[in-house]
Parts: sequence; C-alpha cells; structure tokens
Amino acid sequence: MRTRRTSAPRSTLHRTSGLRRVAAAALALPLALGALAATALPASAGVSLAHIEHSQQAYAGIPGPATFTCADTPERPLVEARWDASGQSSGSASPTAPGSGTFSFTTDVTFSTPGTMWTLGLTCDYSSDETDADYANVIVHVEAQKQATSTVMTLDPARVNPGSAVYATVTITTVDGPATEGTVQFSVDGNELAGTSELDGAGTTMAVIPGLGTGSHEILAEYSGSGTLASSSSLETVWVKAVPGIDLSIPASAASADVVLSATATASSGFGTPTGSVTFFTDQEVALGQAVLVDGHATLSIPGLLLPRDYEIFAVYSGDDNYTSKASTVRGLTVVQPPVAQRTTTALKFSPTPVYSGDPIMATAAVTTTDGAPVTTGTVQFSFKGQDVGSPVELGTDGTASMPIAWQAAGEYKAAATYTGVETFSGSSTEGQKLTVLQRPQETFKATPTVTLTVPAKISTPKVEVSVAVTGEVIWTLADVTAASPVPSTPTGTVTVRFVKGGTPYTATLVDGVATFTVDTPAPGTYEVEASYSGDDFYWAASDVAPTVVEAPVVTPPVTPKPDLTGSTTTLAPGEKITLVARGFLPGETVEFVLHSDPVVLGTAVADTDGVATLVVALPAGVPAGAHHVEATGMTSLRTAQIPVTVTADVTVVTPPVVTAPVVTVPVAAAPIAAAPLVAAPVVAVAVPAAPLASTGAELGSTALLVSVLLGSGALLVVGRRRFGALAG
Repeated sequence: MRTRRTSAPRSTLHRTSGLRRVAAAALALPLALGALAATALPASAGVSLAHIEHSQQAYAGIPGPATFTCADTPERPLVEARWDASGQSSGSASPTAPGSGTFSFTTDVTFSTPGTMWTLGLTCDYSSDETDADYANVIVHVEAQKQATSTVMTLDPARVNPGSAVYATVTITTVDGPATEGTVQFSVDGNELAGTSELDGAGTTMAVIPGLGTGSHEILAEYSGSGTLASSSSLETVWVKAVPGIDLSIPASAASADVVLSATATASSGFGTPTGSVTFFTDQEVALGQAVLVDGHATLSIPGLLLPRDYEIFAVYSGDDNYTSKASTVRGLTVVQPPVAQRTTTALKFSPTPVYSGDPIMATAAVTTTDGAPVTTGTVQFSFKGQDVGSPVELGTDGTASMPIAWQAAGEYKAAATYTGVETFSGSSTEGQKLTVLQRPQETFKATPTVTLTVPAKISTPKVEVSVAVTGEVIWTLADVTAASPVPSTPTGTVTVRFVKGGTPYTATLVDGVATFTVDTPAPGTYEVEASYSGDDFYWAASDVAPTVVEAPVVTPPVTPKPDLTGSTTTLAPGEKITLVARGFLPGETVEFVLHSDPVVLGTAVADTDGVATLVVALPAGVPAGAHHVEATGMTSLRTAQIPVTVTADVTVVTPPVVTAPVVTVPVAAAPIAAAPLVAAPVVAVAVPAAPLASTGAELGSTALLVSVLLGSGALLVVGRRRFGALAG
C-alpha cells in the first residue's frame, strides 16, 4: 500500500515555528547561565585559603609538629583558626592583628591511637557565628610506638689466625631487660650467612664464622625486631692475620766467640713490617736467646755460648697483631775451636804538636801486632785525667782510632788508650802516658770559643735536625789597636758535624755564630755526635760531643676507614629525586646503591680520589609506601653502608559519580502524531581535580548549581529537537 504525503495544516506550522523558538532559547540558555556562574564565583576561586603542613606520619602518643595557615585580609579578617586531630587532640589560635594578610602558627599534634586514615583538620573562621569559614584537612598514618632495642656483638677472637673460626656472640636488650623475641641475621662483608639465629631466654645468640681470608672483615648482626620491639644492629671488625716469611741467616762455620745469628721477617702486601721478636733454638730445642725485630730484622750475638761441634739452628717468630707466629727452616752451623790470640801493642799520640793552651786536642791510638801489622778489628777506649772519654771507638782499616778532647790550660795530664782485644788479638794499653799542654806564646792573638752542640737525646725519624752554636770570650786585644777594638764577639768560619761511629760528615758556614744541619739518621744504636769548629783569624778551632740514641721507627698498622652513607632527604614519594653520598670506599671503585626490602637497584657511581661516590636518582614508580633502607656496596672492597628512608604513597585522583540528566517532556497540543521515544541525555563525566587542601562552602554550592542547570538544559534541548524532527517529518 502506498502512502501519499500531504501538506501539514496551518496550525501545525505555527506549532513548528514555536518549537524552533524554544530550541533556539534552549541553545542560548547554557551560555547565559555559564556567564552568570562565572560572575557569581568569588574572586578567590582556586586559591588555597587554608593550609596544613604535616609529615603525615606519626607514632601513637608521640607529639609531632604541624603548621596551620589561614588567609587573613583586611576585606576578610580572620576571627579564629581551629585544628582537630580526629578528636584525639585539638587547639585554636587567633591573630593579634587581624587583617595582616596571612596568619600562621605551629604547634604539636598528638594522635593517641594507631590508625591508617586519621584526619588532621583546620577551620579558618571569619565570623563569630561560623557562617563564613574555610577548611583544610590531611590524612595522617599513625603507627604504634615500638620499644627501642640495643644490639651488642662481641667477637672472639677479634684478631685470628688464617683458617681459625670466629665466634660472634650477640645480646639484644631493652630498657626493661633482655629481648627474647625476634631473630638475628649475621653478615660478613655484606654477604648474609645462611639462615637466622633465634634469641634465647637471655636475649643472646651466637654464630660461628669459619675460614675468613687474610685481612679485615666486617661482621654485621641485624636484629629483626618484633611487633613491640624495634630493630637494631651492631657492626664489628675482625682481623685475620697474615703469615710472614722467616729467613734465618747464620754462617756455615764460626768460632765460638764469633757466633752471630740473624733472622728476617718478610712482610705481606698491605700489612706493614712485622714487629715482635725472634727466638733462636738449637736442634735440641734449647733456646739460645731472643732478639727484637728492628725494621723486620733480628740479630743475636752469642759469643762463647756454643761448644765446638755441629749444630742445627732454627728461628721462631713470635707474631704480632697483624702476623701469625712462624718458624724458619733449619740451617746447619759448625762451631770451631777459636785460634790463639796474637799479642798487640797500643800507642797514643796527640795533635797538634806541640799542644798549646786553648788548642783543640785530637788523641789518636794505633794498635799493631808484635810484627808491626795493623790490627783492624776491635775498639779503643780513651781516658783523660783518669776518666773515660766518650764511648769505645772502632779501629779503622789503618789500625787507628781517634777521639777529640776539649782544650786544656797549660799543664801536664794523665791520658791513656786501651784496646779491649778480640778473639784473635789480645788487648793492650798505654797506661802511664802523659799529655803536656804548653802556655801559648803572647804573640798569638786568638781567643778560645765555646762550641755548644744540640742534638735530640733520642732519634726515631729518617732525618734529624742538629744545631751548633759557637760563642767567643773577648780576652785578647791586638797590641797595635786600642781597647775599643777587641776581638769580635761572634766567631766565623765553618762547623762540621758527624756521628762518630762511621757517620757521614756535614759541613756548614756559621751565620751569626749558629749552624743548623738536617742529617740522615744512621742505623739504630748509641752514638756520640761530634761538632768541630774550624776556627778563624780571631778564634781557635774547638769542638763539642753529645750522646744520642737512634731508635727503630714505630710502624703503625693500616687503618681501614669506616664507610658511611647520607641522603639529601629521608622521606620521598615515587618519582621524587634523592641525592645519595657514600664515603669511606676505595678510590676508583664502583659503588652500587640498592633500595631494600624488595631489592631495587637505584644505580651505581664511581668513588673519587677521596673514596666518595655520589648518585642522584629518582625513586622508581611502584615502590610501596612504608619504611625502607638504601644500601651502598663497594664492588671491590665489599664495604657497605646504609640509611633508612620512608616512601610515601602516590597522589590519588578523585572521580565523581556519573550523573544522568532527567527526561523532560514538552507539552504539545493534541495532534495525531506519534510520541517520540524518550532519550537519555549523554552521560557527562566531570573530572574534579584534587582540591588545593581547602575550598569554601560557597564555591562548592555554586559549582553544583551550575552543573545541575547545564545538565537539565541539555536534556531539554535534546527532547525538543526530537519532537521538532517528528513534526517536521
């Protein structure tokens, strides 16, 4: 069946025209209402008028600071600011001069009960009847306070021989006594030992750590804590000694009077020179004597102790804090019958010749055999006026030994030189010899100076400073000058200093009567240091002697620096950056930074010449909120250090529920037209951004009114267009 279309009646055309005018009005209504809403919003829309600063982390019963801020303008002066901690504590404050711009105050806030969603709120009241106010609030996570614990670890022994076990004993205590709950995790150089150790009733547990390598090792004991007890830890260092090398040096054969035993303790890399002592034994394990190591060497002289026969000798090193004890290999020694000593003759001479009053005197002894051959071994002791002068002097290769003697007044003095003898040469002396000092002729116009030698009584450094002062006495005047032109009071010339027993001579020129030397220190021993002044045109030559003892230098074991880790912050959220600085690591080594408990590698950095490694890194997304710690580990030294950090939660975006507009039916005069189906308005999802900590009640009401009007207008427009289309069709 075909349907024929006919023209609409005139009344229908009038209704169509009216619907068009309704549709146009509906289209214009949202724009007008939007403009009206924009002018109705307060000027401060979107600006935070109330603000709270708080860490959002707290412990139950422990006060924590919070800062509260309210806007306070002349147009809208603040009456009172009130805060409330979920009804668990509260307070208020008022500005002394309302209308100053901003009112802010800081106070302690206490949450008495643990919880994860407690609210800390602020009300900024601008009217006495609370009809005009701004609000702000923050969510605070409150944890139960745990009791502090103390972890104490002792290592037995703290210095151990290679291969020996170390016993680590840990005791966990609180202020109330021992902790009996929880476990202890032991780590060696950052590597955890398998399993954990349970605490006994005394709060104690122990771990046996075997087979550590040579050198320093860090032992870490970490107490896990419990539901009521906080975790704690203890870090101690154990030193595993090195095994030195011991070399024995003895002659293949020697006379009983000439037996000298020596041993050398060889250092290990990085452990310094061995100290302690060496004991020498025969094959029958009879101790022959003990000698102290000096620069790693020990020497023992045992003249006459061994009878002529064959021996097997070995040495045992005592060990020290860095080295274990060690025995040398056995070496053979044949002690032979000493030869018969030859007779000697000692002669004593003095220079200059003749000796005048005021002259420096040099005594020289010559020791020869009965056939006139020089004796080159042994020492000579000089004496003057019945008293020994200085220490015995070694004979030189020419068979002579010399000793300076201070100048003397004119007269006759008893002097002697005694050769003590050795195994092959008998002793001899010049007892009864005399020294004659003559009166100086008057034509010699010189004064006798005083030489003062200053040298430390004990020397333990590679070099030593020696000072010599030469002063004069004005006692002579020249015959052809007046008394106003005396001998100069400050001597000039040079001074020579040497250690008498074979030391190197050092010469310097006097400056204002003083000469200063920096000389090399000889081998350890007792010395007589001699200073000889050369003399000049007005002063005679002179000398001085001072004793000194050269000691072995003190060797200090190496000290391993303790690593440390610091951070630019201790609280951050995923995506925020933190600067980590690790100190006490090896220069040039790579340091790895890891976030725990679930390990997350943050990155690596290379330590500089001071052993400092720095890493700037953003916290990765997805890290759960809560307590963590960052650990820095040296990839070469295996040193570790750590700091605690707290990760806060990500910011949550709030999406309001979807609002469906109501269906609006427009009444129309009766007509034979089909009713248009009801159509729901499009669903509009309104994204409401997170409020900047506060918004006024007026703003919320204006926004809600605007949204409702817009949704209703949209629904009216849709329904009108549908009906208009139906009538037009």
